[in-house]
Amino acid sequence: KTLKVTLKRKMHDDGKLYASVNPGEIVDLLAAEGVSVSKSQIKMTKAIKEKGSFDVTVKLSSKLQSTLQLKVIPEHSNA
Repeated sequence: KTLKVTLKRKMHDDGKLYASVNPGEIVDLLAAEGVSVSKSQIKMTKAIKEKGSFDVTVKLSSKLQSTLQLKVIPEHSNA
């Protein structure tokens, strides 16, 4: 089962974020879900700079990794 987390961020009207999502924010989201990882374990293939759903890899060990789904929505959204 894929873990799904949602991040609410300030963004422009066109859906572009003021600043890209950083690994520290994902670590904080996972901590709120009871999952403890470090920033160095978060592997993002590209910068997340807009709203939408993105797959983010969490490297758990040298041979084990997991993918989570990160949904970025406007800060004022109820979704």
